[in-house]
Amino acid sequence: PSTPAYSKVISEWFDEKRGLMLGVAAGFGNGIGSTFMPIAAGLMLVQFGWRGAYIGIGLIVFCLGFPTLLALLRDAPGRVEEIKLRERQLDVPDIPAAPLPGVNLAEATSTRTFWILMAAVALGAGCMTAIFTHVVPMLMDRGIVIQQATLAISIFALVTAGWQVVTGYLLDKFYTPIVAVPMFAAAILGLLCFQYSQSMVVMYFGAALMGVGLGAEFGCLSYFVSRYFGLKAFGMIIGVYYSVVIIFQGGAPVLMDVGFDVTGSYEASVWVLSVLLAIGAALILLLPAFEIQRPSASLEASAS
Repeated sequence: PSTPAYSKVISEWFDEKRGLMLGVAAGFGNGIGSTFMPIAAGLMLVQFGWRGAYIGIGLIVFCLGFPTLLALLRDAPGRVEEIKLRERQLDVPDIPAAPLPGVNLAEATSTRTFWILMAAVALGAGCMTAIFTHVVPMLMDRGIVIQQATLAISIFALVTAGWQVVTGYLLDKFYTPIVAVPMFAAAILGLLCFQYSQSMVVMYFGAALMGVGLGAEFGCLSYFVSRYFGLKAFGMIIGVYYSVVIIFQGGAPVLMDVGFDVTGSYEASVWVLSVLLAIGAALILLLPAFEIQRPSASLEASAS
């Protein structure tokens, strides 16, 4: 639930560099949290048991996260400055803020773009999550020791975190959804390298390529929604997207397990996932140009 919330806040604060800032917040934030929180949880688990570990995690969130948000989180200054400027120009107090640009949920769902983006993101997120959760069993099923398998998933996770920043930067620079297509293709290539290579170096390279794909998934969704549908109903629209994405992320790994039980290997699942990722990339190609005009002067610049 926190991801749509901070995506809304960041999207209101930043326009010209929105992609980069969304990537930094998601990539660095998730990367740091994914790196240090399991370590902290493991230490607390050893010292205090699982109940103590749960309490410790809750205290970390409450003592670090809550005060930080309370002290630093503010409304985007651009809208406040706009109100003050209008009041000075018209000498009329209490002029309400101009509505945020964009469409409501009903208007968004009536467009072809909404459903194409929904299908592309759901397929990509479901497939990449299924792969991510099966990295270790896929490798161990081929006789690879757990230390090497763990390194592969660490590479996958770190590249995923860092690539969200790269994705955001590229979206800001080129301002087109087609930026995501080669990243989907990289994930397909990485998956095939991961499944069929006999070299650990190539497998690690494949894990990195799959991190590119998953990072692109996480990096694109909020940005695409803000550019296609604006910020007027951003929270509600992105909430619908994340609800569907979570369903696919929960179901795809289960189906991959079923495929293993039926066939005795992950090979059939790998090919199915590759085809679905290719369909997701093709759907991205069907998306139109962003409907919100390309920013020429950023909100963050005007605020300063």
